[in-house]
Amino acid sequence: MAYTLKIDAAGNSFTVDAANNTTSTPFTLYPQGNGVEYGEGFQNNLVHVLENFAGPTEPAIKIPGLMWYNTAITPPRLQLWTTGNEWKMVTLI
Repeated sequence: MAYTLKIDAAGNSFTVDAANNTTSTPFTLYPQGNGVEYGEGFQNNLVHVLENFAGPTEPAIKIPGLMWYNTAITPPRLQLWTTGNEWKMVTLI
């Protein structure tokens, strides 16, 4: 059974159908009724959230609001993917 996920306040969305969705977000989205694979994938996605996408390479799939801890620059900095489709440095006050 397909379902639609809303990804922002503007109402943009995408559909998850019978196949695993690996192209809409940095996570793998699993369709309903995917059994054991769903549980393992869900746990992997949680680990990605905990690691905050830290590393020298930006995430390949980006959605507005995605944070990436860029370790390729000195000093490493937190960056935010914007609705303008660009990375912005996060400045902590």
